[in-house]
Amino acid sequence: SLHERVKFFLFKSLDKLTIFFSKKNSIYIEKNLFSLRSYFKLNLKLKLFPQNFKFLFNYKLDNRFLDNIIYNQIKRENIEFKNFKKTNEEHSFQDFLDTTIKFDIPLCFLEGYDEIVKKNKTIKINPKIILSAYHYTNNERFKLWVADQVCLKNTKFLVAEHGGGEQMKFNGSFKSSKKVADKRITWTKPRIHKDHQLPALGIVNLKRKNEKYLSYVELPQDLFANQLGSYKFNYTNMENILSLRKNLSSKPLNSLRYLPYKKVFNPESSDIKKILNKKYINKEGVLRKFIPISKIIICTYAGTSFTESLLTGPTILIGDKYIPSWSDSRGDLMDTFRKCKIVFNDPKKACDHINSIWDSPHQWWNTNEVQIAIEQFKSEFIYINKKPLSVVRPGTQSRK
Repeated sequence: SLHERVKFFLFKSLDKLTIFFSKKNSIYIEKNLFSLRSYFKLNLKLKLFPQNFKFLFNYKLDNRFLDNIIYNQIKRENIEFKNFKKTNEEHSFQDFLDTTIKFDIPLCFLEGYDEIVKKNKTIKINPKIILSAYHYTNNERFKLWVADQVCLKNTKFLVAEHGGGEQMKFNGSFKSSKKVADKRITWTKPRIHKDHQLPALGIVNLKRKNEKYLSYVELPQDLFANQLGSYKFNYTNMENILSLRKNLSSKPLNSLRYLPYKKVFNPESSDIKKILNKKYINKEGVLRKFIPISKIIICTYAGTSFTESLLTGPTILIGDKYIPSWSDSRGDLMDTFRKCKIVFNDPKKACDHINSIWDSPHQWWNTNEVQIAIEQFKSEFIYINKKPLSVVRPGTQSRK
């Protein structure tokens, strides 16, 4: 449409200006990692022109291009895996590759590959350091550009493991970042020599006030394995909600609000909506809106949501997943959380605990036992600093 053509023209024009003014930048920082305010403050501190691109590395626009690529059946049929020696004539791995994998290769890595490479040759920035948080996992054009920068121009590649999921021993990408990155920036204490711990941004600003809700944070589900090490096949949300309806007393039950996980299709959703009706709050950024007004937050997985909730007030986790890093931590954090009633395997026992503390949850939360457990969690898995950008030490930006 004319509107889109005008918008894309403006985006490209703004990007050209950004590239012109930032051509001497020795560092490329992915904007998505920070709030807009923090992003500009960080660039100012590092004496960089902010590279807040509108068109370049915009994967939503790139996906439109990929949607127009025609699947080439003949090209895929002609792919042969000649270097594999068959060990079993009936069921060999080579047969699997020849009959299945080559037909499942994403379009961007086959039919659209040459076009992406061609587009990347027009990118006129050559940083000495690249910092990424999201693009390196889900932006194909960015991945290929980084590979060229690292392999051909000796650029250093840094990855920010930005979420609370880092408390897991294996995150969704199965720690691929430790293989592709020169350094990993994490919330948690360093685990490998590449790790460097920096403060978490944005979390400390969330505070409980006007508390009245019992907020349930949905366990995200997937229809297929979209990540290595995916844990999202236990459909327990419905089981938990039925238990809450049956076992909660009237006050917490009337205050229950169900907070869906954004951008993930949940096959339980329609049934849960029917059960909860208006208690099902399906809005963008819903957890951030409900944390300040929740008396108690129920989490269902050990990720960013649990971390954000735990740091702000009364929070429990319902789940039977073994979390190796918790048990490997000083003093067995999993065992500690269970003893002080932060973690429950059984939703009924969680309901009993909620019923007993509902009128005054902070009385339980502020006990020495609970606060010691929280401090143990913070010391292992999240670095809090009220002025997180103060720990960034600018270095020389001149090229040698």
